[in-house]
Amino acid sequence: MKKVFISFLICFTLMADTNTTEEDLDFRDKVTNGYHTILNSVDCFITNYDDVNQSNYKKISKNKLYIILSLKNTKDNPLQKDLHLRGSIKLPRLQDKVEITFNKQAKERIDNQHIDDGYEETLKDTSLRVGLKYYAYDKPYSNAYAKLSLKFHSPIGFYAKIGVNKSYFYHKFQTIFNHALYYYIHDKDSAASSSVAFFLSFNDRYSIEQKNRWYWEEKDEAAVLEQILRLYHDINTQNKLQYQLTYATIDDEVCSYCRNWYGANIRFRHNVNNWLFFEIIPEVLKRRENHFRYEKIVTANFGITLSK
Repeated sequence: MKKVFISFLICFTLMADTNTTEEDLDFRDKVTNGYHTILNSVDCFITNYDDVNQSNYKKISKNKLYIILSLKNTKDNPLQKDLHLRGSIKLPRLQDKVEITFNKQAKERIDNQHIDDGYEETLKDTSLRVGLKYYAYDKPYSNAYAKLSLKFHSPIGFYAKIGVNKSYFYHKFQTIFNHALYYYIHDKDSAASSSVAFFLSFNDRYSIEQKNRWYWEEKDEAAVLEQILRLYHDINTQNKLQYQLTYATIDDEVCSYCRNWYGANIRFRHNVNNWLFFEIIPEVLKRRENHFRYEKIVTANFGITLSK
């Protein structure tokens, strides 16, 4: 892990250099083009179609893959390192109905219950998962899908998921519903999640979101209800701020929707260029499992985006 960490930082430093040479740009383009060429080959193989279609390749080039090095510092565990990734791939020759997904949970998300919509709510480990997602219905503001995902970690296992998403608009006000059912084939466990979010855009720079999320797990016989309040501040195209307050309750064998944890954080994101970004996230938490003592956490994320 140490070698990966050092290599990642060296690559990030070289890529973030403002005096970027043409050779560096060529290298970046070659890496991204290689990634998209592989996707195009998979698309052609699945559909038994060999001709290179520029329109389809242009759609493929919009697919993004994020590789993120996360450094977390707490009082008890200084400078924890974690390398994770996320991404989704749509193949145009399959009428955009099939999507390949990559997801490796950040340990920070699990240990500190850090809210991040890029992750599955019910997953509680850092295993890499590759999934195949099929959209039975897919429109701009609503969809219904089924997903089968494989965990590449011992014990290897599958989980299945079905879900629906729906958005409603009224001027600048948006209401978003998300519902999903899970079944873990290896463990023979089930789970469910549901959320409703209210989003309001004030102008090009400021917007606010209030989200209520519930999820239940058969294994733990517990349901968690989270209330999240976020304020988004787009300073400019390179710099963004996000302020967040979260409060969660739990329904389990011990209590009925009693206080479980709450916290606040500020996320600052800087896009170095189209490839690179970094985030700084100072956070305070109070958790029931830690007797509601104040926990101070600082997380730094360094990311590479494979995309055009």
